[in-house]
Amino acid sequence: MQPVNPQDYRNGARVYRNGFLIGAFIGIVICLILQKVMWSIPLVLGLLSGAIAINRKI
Repeated sequence: MQPVNPQDYRNGARVYRNGFLIGAFIGIVICLILQKVMWSIPLVLGLLSGAIAINRKI
């Protein structure tokens, strides 16, 4: 097993944060278009896009 580089954790956290923020922003825009307040849409889209971003290392 190879030693883990601490920089990898920082890069992963940054990628996840950026993916989450993009997904949450898209969810907020969807809520504004639908004119309904649903906090689950931005949260779910943020978590999903964060997971996709960290998987693809965007």
